[in-house]
Amino acid sequence: MDLRIYKHILLAAVLLSLLSCRQSKYVADGYYRLSSNEVMFYTLVDSNAKWESDHDKISESEISDLIQPEPNSGIKLFIYNRIDSARFNKQVTRKELKFRKKNEKRQNKVDKKNNKRIHKAKDKGKTRYKRKSKEPKTTRLGWRSWVISHWGEAPVLLDTSKVSKTKQQMKVYLSQRGFKNAVINDSITYIEKKQKAEVTYFIKPGKPYVINSITFDPLARNKNLIKEYGKMLKYEHTDIEVGDLLDEDKLELQREHFTKYLKDNAYFGFSKNYINFVVDTTVGNHKANVVIYIKEKIVPDPRNPDTTVVTNHFYYHVGDVVYQLHNPDSLSFKDWEGYKKRCELLGYSEPYLDDNNKYFLLDTIFVEDTLITKHFLNLNVDFRKSHNIGVFEKYNDTSYHYKGYFIYNEAPFLKPAILDKQNFLEHSDIQHNNRNYAKDYYIDRTFKSFLRLDIFSRITPTVEVRRSDPLGNVVDVQYDLTPAKKQRFVLEPRATNTSSILGVSGVLKYTNKNMFRAGHQLTFSIEGGFQSQPLVTGDRADSSKYKFTGLNTFEIGPELVYKIPRFWPLTKKRQETISKRSFPSTEFSALYNFQIRPEFRRH
Repeated sequence: MDLRIYKHILLAAVLLSLLSCRQSKYVADGYYRLSSNEVMFYTLVDSNAKWESDHDKISESEISDLIQPEPNSGIKLFIYNRIDSARFNKQVTRKELKFRKKNEKRQNKVDKKNNKRIHKAKDKGKTRYKRKSKEPKTTRLGWRSWVISHWGEAPVLLDTSKVSKTKQQMKVYLSQRGFKNAVINDSITYIEKKQKAEVTYFIKPGKPYVINSITFDPLARNKNLIKEYGKMLKYEHTDIEVGDLLDEDKLELQREHFTKYLKDNAYFGFSKNYINFVVDTTVGNHKANVVIYIKEKIVPDPRNPDTTVVTNHFYYHVGDVVYQLHNPDSLSFKDWEGYKKRCELLGYSEPYLDDNNKYFLLDTIFVEDTLITKHFLNLNVDFRKSHNIGVFEKYNDTSYHYKGYFIYNEAPFLKPAILDKQNFLEHSDIQHNNRNYAKDYYIDRTFKSFLRLDIFSRITPTVEVRRSDPLGNVVDVQYDLTPAKKQRFVLEPRATNTSSILGVSGVLKYTNKNMFRAGHQLTFSIEGGFQSQPLVTGDRADSSKYKFTGLNTFEIGPELVYKIPRFWPLTKKRQETISKRSFPSTEFSALYNFQIRPEFRRH
């Protein structure tokens, strides 16, 4: 026989002998190491009953995840058993004693120093002194402890109380999946010689309950919601259908799905807690009728805050839209002294910050298609705090298309038209039957649109029911916007080594994120460097002919990129016809490259 075959046989024999070593060597007398867990399902097919390891309607992996504890990994237990426990315990005791003495000695030194500092402070008549402290050293338990904690695992022992608890959890799990009458038993096989135990769980699922019908609570207050549920079933998927198992997880998924659908269709503030399922399992033949109930909405009574009022769920449309443009710091003001004087006239004192630690906003622009008016803050203090129209009602002429309120200092850091183009929660013109609804995904879409401009360091959208009419169906929107640094310089030096070809290079980049206060972005970068290319003389096949003559290659390339957050050729009127959903932008770029090499020059 081939010698290599003998080597493989010998290696296999050695491994087998090592792995077959007594795995329960550190299990105390009277205890058993948990060797395995097994799950068997009772099935009945064509009047033939048998036990199988899987079930067509029950996830065996999910059932197995409920079993605690799990048996040891064979390799980890093998490594653990290779460590002499007596020596390990002696080592741990010795190390702990050693480090305890060290820490006591360190602490005594610290206490002496602190006592000296106390006496010095008292002699000088001081009541305070600088206290010295040292963290105790952590105990290092040696290499055996490291091996056990990283590679080993102590033997997992059989615990019959955990077996009982596992059976209870399995029963709950099966009941949630529709198997209300499941029976679970266990069998423990003890192998005395090897001091180990094998656990088998025998599950009789029984006949599951299935959904017989799905209906909606027919009360009059739910008419709109019944229509919405029908639309959801028509245009989107459903998580529960007639004939499905009565699975509580799927009912929860349907609950969350319907909640999201309603919020995305302007039922602002709707929560899944309003939805309940009532299940009737008395139909017979293991069938269940599911009824969807919607709780009434309970809100504080505006006339008496201590009481509540019951109201229906309905659509919400958008009322006022407010943009608050904050200054990040005092350096962002063009006339800081002038701003301070204005604050003092209004009764604001240093550091001129509101309750949210932001600088007071003193100016407001009210923007419509054909009207822009500017006011000082002393005219609209109440508006800024509560979002009510206040003194601006006289300008809210319905012949104009309302855009929003822009509250800022000195001058808006971004033109109102650009901000309005990013907002999807637009004001509703009720008198002209132009309703814009407060759909939940509009908030996310607006947030992403603001992010795309890349000029803000902080974006905080707030949507809330109008405070002056808490029982109404109007929400006011506020965006708190703080600009990022407008300009940025970046210098990146580099050293390269490509196939033993050395070089140095670098990039200098300048970015202006908000030119002309219109979100225009200008980026100018210049990249260049030197490299050492080998020169070839004579026969290229002869490596001795290659000569290195230092940095003999030069390259430089400036690049200019100008980006506009709109479709540039169109006029302002044409811009209004483009949907906000398209996120149009225009980009101009120019690039030049110049290279000098021993063989050529290139532009």
